[in-house]
Amino acid sequence: MKAKLLAILLTLVLSTGVAFADPEGSAQANVSVQVVENVSVGVITGLVNLGSVQTGEFSGQITFRVDANLQIVCLQVCASYLYKDDVPDSEWQIPVAFDAGVVVVNEDLVREQPSGADNVMEYEGIQAVGPYANGYCTAPTPFSAGQNGHFSQDVVVEVTWDQIDPELPQGEYSGLVVFTAMVCDNGGTIDPPIDDSSI
Repeated sequence: MKAKLLAILLTLVLSTGVAFADPEGSAQANVSVQVVENVSVGVITGLVNLGSVQTGEFSGQITFRVDANLQIVCLQVCASYLYKDDVPDSEWQIPVAFDAGVVVVNEDLVREQPSGADNVMEYEGIQAVGPYANGYCTAPTPFSAGQNGHFSQDVVVEVTWDQIDPELPQGEYSGLVVFTAMVCDNGGTIDPPIDDSSI
């Protein structure tokens, strides 16, 4: 009986052969990363002398630098009133010329707005700007750079103030212009103008 079992086992071994391990193996995995939006802003003209004024409107141009991995970015400008001797609670102030808005020009001269829009951004209601209680900000507005997927260029901002008080004490008046570049809430696309002809 034992001899017969041994013969069967020997027959099975000889008929199946010997199994060898492969000398190597490989597998692959796909990997990916998502590059997210990146926007940086710098100022080229950090200190701007606005000259001298008696009364009336006067403007200043400030140059900022925007570098972003987006072709369309939203720009916002906030400008404070000018305060005597740079004292934020001074009663002597030169107001921002609200009706003049802010002129914003990038190198490509492209504002992503419906046909006919210019590069004048309108102010919204009065609000604090930095330490100064009085100032105005524009709404974030899309601007485009024709640079094939990125926005890397200088942006010139022109802000206007209006010295309306002929008895304003002489001296130096100063304030802030804050420029912000950001990712647009809607990705930079522009909603088409509303057709109100049927209303």
